Amino acid sequence: MANDSVEGLKLQLVYGSTKHQLNLQLPENDDVLTVARLSDAVADLTQVPRKQQKLIFKGRSLKNPDDSLTSLGLKQGSKVMLLGKKLDPDDAGDVMKMKSASQDLDKLRERLTEISTRLDGIDKGFLDEDKKESSLREISRQLSVLTESLMKQLESLDALRFDDDNKVARTRRKNLVDNIQHDVCMAVHWT
Repeated sequence: MANDSVEGLKLQLVYGSTKHQLNLQLPENDDVLTVARLSDAVADLTQVPRKQQKLIFKGRSLKNPDDSLTSLGLKQGSKVMLLGKKLDPDDAGDVMKMKSASQDLDKLRERLTEISTRLDGIDKGFLDEDKKESSLREISRQLSVLTESLMKQLESLDALRFDDDNKVARTRRKNLVDNIQHDVCMAVHWT
């Protein structure tokens, strides 16, 4: 370990009028806590991306990501101020497209539920035998249309691009994709 290394630091982070307790631990593969490590922890805690952060300690901006925190004078209980703006995913055009896709998915899921209910009724014998074949053909056609719509949703979500720092939007997109893939599997299974 280097002379100025510590196992961990407990810092106070001031962001606007909010004060956060920040516990930094030394990763196993590093021998010093750096500004980069602090910046990553701040991003996780506040959702302010690294690129948008300005970290200030005792009136000095912490700019060099490779600087060790102890060499800059930070110690247990030090106060660090954060200036920066969270990414507002609602302002981005791609996020608006994702919200629209989410609403469309809700409608498609309603249709999938209706089809499931109809299939369940047919399976339980609630439909006359002479109407069963035509009803199953219609359900098959509806499932094909529904599957196509779900695949188009996947394609539109795949076209959306979010900055690596925008973890909220990236997570929302992943969850939507997972849900759509599940629904596609259900629709294909019934076909």
